[in-house]
Amino acid sequence: MVDAFVEFAKNPTAKTFSSLPLADSVALGLGPQIVRSVDGGNLQDPEAWVIDIVEFRAHTGPFSSLDLLQSLDDYTVQVGEHTHCAGPPQPAPDGLEDFTRISVQPPAESIDSCLGWTTVDFFIDPSGEVEAITMDVWEP
Repeated sequence: MVDAFVEFAKNPTAKTFSSLPLADSVALGLGPQIVRSVDGGNLQDPEAWVIDIVEFRAHTGPFSSLDLLQSLDDYTVQVGEHTHCAGPPQPAPDGLEDFTRISVQPPAESIDSCLGWTTVDFFIDPSGEVEAITMDVWEP
């Protein structure tokens, strides 16, 4: 599943989009906070992934988990809670605690400090559809 999202991020076409297991409505968020929901079909447009927030964890926006996925040449995938770089795990957004959480991050050996750390987390419902996508970064 993660490979399909990375492929779409690098080559956003109707063909690569068709392989994404998106729910009818997908919540987009930053860290443990959902910012907005979009129609799953609208996510074929890369602009629909943009969260237009001025600042998040001392970084300036706008923010896009699709942009983070596009920047990954190599990545690690984890299922479940994961550390926040060198910090403790961040909670799932409200209402998503019982969903399967799949995260994609740059490999630890590819970053030289937590300032280079990112994560994109997918929250999967029991039917296998992505109900939410969040991104997170380390705060300097």
